[in-house]
Amino acid sequence: MSLTTIQDSFLEPSLLEIYYDLEKNQSWRNNWNGLNEYQTWKELCFCLLSGNVAFELVKSTINVLEKNGFLDYKWILEDKSSEQMIFQLFNGPNFEPKKKDGGLRKYRYPQKRSEEITKAAKILYSNSSIKEILEDAISDVDVRNFLAKKVPGIGIKESSHFLRNIGYSKSLAIIDVHVLNFLKQNHFVNPLEISTMTESRYEKLEIILQNLAEFHGLELNTLDLAIWHYMRNN
Repeated sequence: MSLTTIQDSFLEPSLLEIYYDLEKNQSWRNNWNGLNEYQTWKELCFCLLSGNVAFELVKSTINVLEKNGFLDYKWILEDKSSEQMIFQLFNGPNFEPKKKDGGLRKYRYPQKRSEEITKAAKILYSNSSIKEILEDAISDVDVRNFLAKKVPGIGIKESSHFLRNIGYSKSLAIIDVHVLNFLKQNHFVNPLEISTMTESRYEKLEIILQNLAEFHGLELNTLDLAIWHYMRNN
């Protein structure tokens, strides 16, 4: 899949500057052991809501959900109307960033995501908890596979995103559209080979990023975040 060998790769100074700024400022890093169950669930919901949705809209959606008490997984489990109430919130103009006319936005996938959040709460909290799943897992790949297969709305990318955000894993890549475009533009992949993303293709792309990070002496979880920032601003 790789067109450019890792040994021939060159990372832009501006990308490396972002990387080292992230390394210097550790405020974005979490320690999953220090997070309580609610904080861990909140991060999972953030990643669940992130699929094909702009970061700014997801951030606002999480804030509004929390303000209304709709991120309480116990409430979701106990209130039979929770899914409908979340749907109504998603389906109304409640979120930033504001549109050109000054109005607020609706969330992009109101029906689908309201169903997925309520189903995720039921799957994860009926007999266990996220923290218990993390503690009992053999590896970060084991957790990723469990979440991707069992939790609606959490595929391989979103589960990798979640595990990076809570500081559980440093070796998994979040291959979103920005990182994918970076790999294409730098000729690490043939665009024709990844017109559709499958799990096996995702894992091959992840290996390319792992090798790239290792060759340059960088941490993968910081590198893919630096690429995300870099590509958003270029």
